[in-house]
Amino acid sequence: MFAYEAGEESEEAFYTDIGLSLSAHRGKGAALVWPRGANLVLEDISAEYTRDQADRSAPDGGVSPRARPAHERLIRRLRATLEVVEISAEHWFLGVGQKMDDTKGHRDVLLLPLEGGFECRIESADGAPDAAREDSSIHLRVRFGEILYIPEKLGFSVAEAHSRCGILKLEF
Repeated sequence: MFAYEAGEESEEAFYTDIGLSLSAHRGKGAALVWPRGANLVLEDISAEYTRDQADRSAPDGGVSPRARPAHERLIRRLRATLEVVEISAEHWFLGVGQKMDDTKGHRDVLLLPLEGGFECRIESADGAPDAAREDSSIHLRVRFGEILYIPEKLGFSVAEAHSRCGILKLEF
């Protein structure tokens, strides 16, 4: 079971807070999590993706991929915390005003802003045709250090990036 200790900023607290939140919300509804220790974990991952982006834009095209130890540790620790066998990762870069729809065929998702912030629209799971129902979606602003959980039964779209934004999407 998870134990909560207020004020502790550590990598362990980061995974404990995610596990605790998802133990209550998993499969039921969306959750916005402010895990303690997020800066410790996410800054290293963000630096790896920023480095990779710079490598790809280099004149030689960055042909030799580098290791991502922080990313690999995140995946390994989340697999253990969430008790899942596989987590797939996708990195999105959005410019100002860009949108990203991802409403079809996803598993449970964690969205982690690695740079900037974004608005996310989470759609209702009632299955009624769009014209036959009122808009029952929720809109959330997600910033660096926050993590958004979306169960597979809910559709979502990243509705608006107000500045350059990097998002790590994890599916499990």
